[in-house]
Amino acid sequence: MRYADGRIYFGNWKGGAHHTEDNGTYYCVDASDVTNEVWNRTAPYATGYYRAGAAIVDNYIIYGDVRANVTCLNKDTGAFVDSINVSETCNITPVEEIKSSIAWNASTGRIYFTGKSSSPCSGHAYAVGFNPATGALGDTCDWFTDIGYSSSTPAVYNGRVYVCIGGVYSGESDVLRCLDEVDGDIRYNCTITGGVSPSSPAVSVVDGHVCIYFTTNVNNGSAYCIEDTGTELVQRWEWNPPEPDNQYILQGMAISDGYVYFGTDYGRVYALKEGQEQFDIRVYNGKNLISIPLILDYPTLDAVFGDDPVAGDKIHRYHNGLGLYETSRYTGTAWWHPEHVEPIEPTVGYVYERVGADYTLTTNGTRCTGTIRTPIYKGKNLVGYVNFTETTLPAAFGSNPAAGDTVHRYNNSVGLYNTSRYTGTAWWHPEHVEPIEAGVGYVYERAGAEFDWIYENYIKGVKANEKR
Repeated sequence: MRYADGRIYFGNWKGGAHHTEDNGTYYCVDASDVTNEVWNRTAPYATGYYRAGAAIVDNYIIYGDVRANVTCLNKDTGAFVDSINVSETCNITPVEEIKSSIAWNASTGRIYFTGKSSSPCSGHAYAVGFNPATGALGDTCDWFTDIGYSSSTPAVYNGRVYVCIGGVYSGESDVLRCLDEVDGDIRYNCTITGGVSPSSPAVSVVDGHVCIYFTTNVNNGSAYCIEDTGTELVQRWEWNPPEPDNQYILQGMAISDGYVYFGTDYGRVYALKEGQEQFDIRVYNGKNLISIPLILDYPTLDAVFGDDPVAGDKIHRYHNGLGLYETSRYTGTAWWHPEHVEPIEPTVGYVYERVGADYTLTTNGTRCTGTIRTPIYKGKNLVGYVNFTETTLPAAFGSNPAAGDTVHRYNNSVGLYNTSRYTGTAWWHPEHVEPIEAGVGYVYERAGAEFDWIYENYIKGVKANEKR
């Protein structure tokens, strides 16, 4: 469905899994009164318009059908202007159904779309020239690329074409491809285990970072953000809707004013705010050193732990000025003196003492960006690593340690702290505390003068505010 200039354009389709039963019709209706039909055009052959949204270019509407035809009409009158059958023109067998919308790029003078066949399984991305002055479609494909089964509408940005892959018949391992806009060559792919995505990717550019958003149409599907770094596609985050919404997600994602929107087959619509994320941290029955690798909207104990604590749970935060651990205890109804450990913040480590069974703490917030500085006191400090890329002790602390410095990480399975000590030239048994990772807290004991632990963490991510 497409809206333009007070009108709505859409087509229909009738058939089964492997056949079409009717001559499809494309409609134009008045957006202010959808009972007012402006025009309709029924195809002169058996076909249909299954998820085949149109592109509106100046005075023309362009759409595809399940017989591999692309048709151009006058958008105001519905009069026929031109058409092209891409399977015939490009000599592709079997005929591939166009079940994507049409994407138009004025800078290249091309339309882009995908076609696919279920049996035998195949799929291509297509680029066809279009003249916006006359409505004429090119009589050849500028290029077509074998991408695998796809009903995804391509997204075109900065010389690249992004398209999702996969369907019930595909068996593809890749879920997103990046093509060169000039010739359709595949630059690189993104693979997600068990991923199938018929959705149309949405592209957002923030602070120079090009991110592609899409969903996966599998049981317990997720929303994803993939960054095009210029040399590869890198997954930046995955957000999985909470129970009981472990459903398929057929539709794609839309971006507006810093929010990413999508709906699920369970009937919920979610608004995800760019720059935020969901993160799970293990809290053991005993204790654990934890950190919150996110900037929280409400950095209070109640906001972070309010759904999960049991009476007797304790949280400790190191207080350098007093040389001890400040403590807040959960009474069963509230946190006793929460100001002892608040605000809950990234780069700080916490000791959580648990009196109940193990559980998973889920936090929602914004990833830290820019240069991160954590003070390492002469004495000790509880520190938290907030970069989402795991690393080693030498990589994390290599430029600053002094001989005798010690890093501890709690080992739940044996009930003690694992330790690595800096000898002056190297870390002794770094594997005791590695990997250095987000969500884990560490005790750093400093033998030399105080210093700032500095590292870079620029990654952006997401989390959701659910709308029901």
